[in-house]
Amino acid sequence: MQMITQGEKVQVLLDGDLSVANAAEMKDVLLAALSGTDLVEVDLAKVTHMDLAALQLICSAHRTAMTSGKDLILTGTSSGVLLQTRKSAGFIRHQGCIYNPTKSCLWVGGVK
Repeated sequence: MQMITQGEKVQVLLDGDLSVANAAEMKDVLLAALSGTDLVEVDLAKVTHMDLAALQLICSAHRTAMTSGKDLILTGTSSGVLLQTRKSAGFIRHQGCIYNPTKSCLWVGGVK
């Protein structure tokens, strides 16, 4: 996991296996990113596997961003890891959340 500041945006590069085993580290990185800027990009391009704990952390980070008037966007999702994990978790048909005014919720396809 790596955090890169690019002007007014912080990019969080996640990679490898995102699971409960590294959830604490992931939480710390996401919170640090959100505390440093109003725009956070979470890049999942190099993620090879994720579990429900990783989905919950991304969802929580998104909710934190939205309630703080910040933006959190997901990129690098073309590998299908996020889609497969959402499907396996049973949330593929979830209608999003109340913190979803921009339709950026990961449950309803808020990815780039």
